Amino acid sequence: MAKTIKKLTPEAGRTDAEALRAYDADALARCVADAKQPWWRRAACVEALAGRVPERRVGRLIASSRTPMT
Repeated sequence: MAKTIKKLTPEAGRTDAEALRAYDADALARCVADAKQPWWRRAACVEALAGRVPERRVGRLIASSRTPMT
């Protein structure tokens, strides 16, 4: 059974941080930029992206960082 970002971050405070760090960076960046995702899932994905943000996602991530993670 393949792990998904939702399965790795089922609720606030229950994140498999190690598995997220090994997760596809492009998928993590898409999750971070998706305002429909809960703030705690987006925040966990931000941390997992440290040092490996896909260049093509930088603009979208900057734009999404200007909106509140609510």
